[in-house]
Amino acid sequence: MSQLRFTKGTLYIRRFREGDQADSIFDAVRMAANQLLNKRNGKDYFYVAVRRGHPGTVVATGRSKRDIQRCFIGRSWQSTQKFFRTAK
Repeated sequence: MSQLRFTKGTLYIRRFREGDQADSIFDAVRMAANQLLNKRNGKDYFYVAVRRGHPGTVVATGRSKRDIQRCFIGRSWQSTQKFFRTAK
């Protein structure tokens, strides 16, 4: 059996890739702003939170991994991952 069957929908953090798209306009604006700021500061990457099994769909974006974890206020990172795994 595929391991993806048990982990589909789990939230994880990775570096931004060119094909990533956001569902909401707010996340799209944040991604554009991060791209501009990083080019200006000499960095070539920033981080995004995506769901496993949903390629290229960004849930949150930030300049660091910790910054993304803080986006989900009121929950620990583990409970946030569990919530997204069970959400359809």
